[in-house]
Amino acid sequence: MEFHPARRDRRGQEQRDLCRSGEGRFHKAPGEFFSCETVGPVPPSPQGRPVLFQAGSSGRGQQFAVSHADVVFSIQPNVPGMKRFMTNLAEAALAAGKPTPGVSFGIQPIVGGTEEEARRKLADLVEKLPIDGCLARLSGTMGVNFEGMDLDQPLAEIETQASQGLMKAFANIEGASR
Repeated sequence: MEFHPARRDRRGQEQRDLCRSGEGRFHKAPGEFFSCETVGPVPPSPQGRPVLFQAGSSGRGQQFAVSHADVVFSIQPNVPGMKRFMTNLAEAALAAGKPTPGVSFGIQPIVGGTEEEARRKLADLVEKLPIDGCLARLSGTMGVNFEGMDLDQPLAEIETQASQGLMKAFANIEGASR
């Protein structure tokens, strides 16, 4: 399935409108992508609507987030990437004249008794990952078919209409430009 940015944006806008449609507990919202007629399963939150999360790290995702989201979910490869993301999001919010939304980073900690032990555990985990399974998972997430692709091609050169922010995050991992 190919992702078209304009269609994706319309779907996101409709989903946001659907989340905000319930004055009280009853929701009725027919649309192009979603149709809903129901009573909410929980009482309304203090702001009268669900907290809206935006998962997207691309420039378009950040612009959408500062206009519509309460919180942005992002996956960045390391602390410098997280700091870069926070700076970029704050700049996008300032340019839009909006407050910077909260941010929740997805992390996968590897712990050990020492940093050396944690690094060994990570190396052991990476060693056990089957390359075909990893490529299949990435293909679905990134909207790029990695099967048969030159694995030495820099990620920054690969175009995708799916998870542009995640592709950029992977491409910016130190030492992963190839």
